Amino acid sequence: MDELRIILSTATFFWGVGFLFSFTPRNLRLLSRICLYVATLCGVAYVMGRYWLTLPMMPMFMGAVGVAPVMSVFLSIASLRQRHCANTDTYLRYGMALCFAMSMTAQLFPKDFYLPFLKTALVYPHVMLATSLLGRACLMLAGVWAILVMTKKLDHDVRDNMSKMLIWGVAFWTVSLFAGEMWCYAGWGVPIVWEDATIITAMATWFYYIAVIHLHLMAKWSHKVRAGFISFGIIIIVVFNCIIEFGPYRPLFRL
Repeated sequence: MDELRIILSTATFFWGVGFLFSFTPRNLRLLSRICLYVATLCGVAYVMGRYWLTLPMMPMFMGAVGVAPVMSVFLSIASLRQRHCANTDTYLRYGMALCFAMSMTAQLFPKDFYLPFLKTALVYPHVMLATSLLGRACLMLAGVWAILVMTKKLDHDVRDNMSKMLIWGVAFWTVSLFAGEMWCYAGWGVPIVWEDATIITAMATWFYYIAVIHLHLMAKWSHKVRAGFISFGIIIIVVFNCIIEFGPYRPLFRL
């Protein structure tokens, strides 16, 4: 596990350096994107390594530390598709700052000890974990696009990207909840365990975004107001779905 923590620390470092390089002149911003790609590779390697070492059990408490590499994958795709775009540069800057903050916090407050789950041959828990990370990443990046909308960058592409990430995030989140209920029913004979706080907060977050989608599709309020609710969703996800997975404070390096 120490090797995995070094890999995650490397990803965190490159997200931070990439964020700093995003403020340099345009001819040097290629360094920012290179740092993003390196951080993405390290982050994905960390998630895959942690998953592999935990099998046949599930790598729990991945919501806080696993969402940054998934966000970084989406950021890398956006970087490759739109190489010379001012809005994309700003989007990458905010996105790398968010990845750095999430990864750093998850390292300082890890929760890597838990009671072992029973071995399962079902596909539902794996689908639940994967779609949960995808859903959180999409919704947080929708919040990043929403911040661009709120800062007067109101062109069509920005609003379209915000809407797409919002809808994909809710879709992944819905699949995650359904897969979790199927796993719960197969293992315990009930579709949901209400005593689990993470289940309740995940459902509450889902209801919030369902309301946001209705608000967004009705289009009765301005783009900035709707973007405000979408960007506030970043705080909702962090408070109700990430903080509850944080453990006690631990320094990155012990002397």
